[in-house]
Amino acid sequence: MKALNLLYKFRLVVFIICLLILTFSANAQNNSAGNQIRDGKRTEAEKLFSEAEKLRGSDKKEERREAIKKYEEAIVIFNVLGMREREASAFNDIGYVYKRLGEFEKSLGFFEKSLQINREINNKKGQFAALLNMGQSSRYLSRKPEAAAQVNEALAISRELGDKEKEAAALNELGVFYYRNGEIQKSLESFGLAASIFDELGKQIPQAVLLNNIGLINRIYGNQQDAIEKFKKALEIFREAKHRDGEADALLNLAAMYGDMFRTAEAMEYYSPALSIF
Repeated sequence: MKALNLLYKFRLVVFIICLLILTFSANAQNNSAGNQIRDGKRTEAEKLFSEAEKLRGSDKKEERREAIKKYEEAIVIFNVLGMREREASAFNDIGYVYKRLGEFEKSLGFFEKSLQINREINNKKGQFAALLNMGQSSRYLSRKPEAAAQVNEALAISRELGDKEKEAAALNELGVFYYRNGEIQKSLESFGLAASIFDELGKQIPQAVLLNNIGLINRIYGNQQDAIEKFKKALEIFREAKHRDGEADALLNLAAMYGDMFRTAEAMEYYSPALSIF
């Protein structure tokens, strides 16, 4: 009788072990299948996102609108998968496309969605991008207080991050804002700070572009010597970087500046080499 009981217990133990093995195997298969489905959806979303990235820079409006559709499809998948940073990035990119299309009100809506998600997940870089874009769209819509607040918040985040390139981008946008608002001295100060940062970072082309812009503002407001100084510095950098279009712009600006001053011979010294570039 004891032998039978032992045999029964042994068989029961074997049965339980087998059942556990089968259950574990089934769960493993289910998990594997679930992971495969998730990986497949992630790949699909990233493919849509990549296709949208290629289309958004197109000069054709219909292709830019196609980019928006692909971003929206990607967002649905990112949301389901809980990929919130990617979701926020796609919202920001849709806003960028609408901004390029001149639909600034729509662009703001998408930038705001991006900003909200980035705040929820504490993604400072994402917050910076959304706020800077919002500032630009608000400026285009002549919403001056909102534009100033958004760009200044972006500037504060760039400094919190210690990201000098982002800081320069925000200062540049502030310079544009102040210029459009008629605050010329503030505009020149912001552009000057941005140019100094680009110089510090060794970013020659952005630095030269800013110097050219500073020169143009000085020319408009009659600061002739300052304008010439900035144009010459921009020309020097463009030549060093072998950036021919920038070189031509700086040469033409110098020619125009000397023309304003009725210094014809000097104007021609810069005008002639500019023509040879085109």
